[in-house]
Amino acid sequence: MKAVKAHPVSPYTPRSKKESAKSHRCAARAASISSASSTSVHHTTTTTTTTHKPKPTTTTTHKPKPTQNDEVEDTKDDDNKGDDNKDDDKGSSGDGKTFIGDATFYKVGLNACGTVDKPTDMIAAIASQNFDSYPGATGNPNKNPICGKQVEACWEGNCVTVRLRDRCDGCQENDLDFSPSAFQKLADLELGRLKGMKWRYV
Repeated sequence: MKAVKAHPVSPYTPRSKKESAKSHRCAARAASISSASSTSVHHTTTTTTTTHKPKPTTTTTHKPKPTQNDEVEDTKDDDNKGDDNKDDDKGSSGDGKTFIGDATFYKVGLNACGTVDKPTDMIAAIASQNFDSYPGATGNPNKNPICGKQVEACWEGNCVTVRLRDRCDGCQENDLDFSPSAFQKLADLELGRLKGMKWRYV
């Protein structure tokens, strides 16, 4: 009889049932992961940023309307200016100061201020001391600021307003020498000299 050779043992030995089942589960899980990977879609989100240029801003400046108080203040300022002018007209009046002197009258004509007066003019000459010391007076009497200034003179209740037009050399300080017509507003010409006359710049 021929001898029967035994087949060599296969290098792959059969697995047990447990190992076979575990192998099938791993294969199934791998297939599932592979399928999920192949069907996965990666979405890329693109963000678009829009920059808006700011609109130009226009600023309007409104000038405040003058209030009633402002108008009142302006009016007061104007009134004060008028008062200043009055003070200038008074000159060296001592701000309304009253002077006391004698009143006389004279024959008028060409005066120290460079003009000619008539007996009927309401004018007077002032003492040389007052004339020469008046603010702004120079060596030229014709340009003395006192020329044309008004004064009001009173004596025993009678008053007269005259303009200063001349310089009286024979008078004492604060004396006034009137035209005949102006003197008669205070008293009769027969009296000649009036003591204690009071006068002030107006």
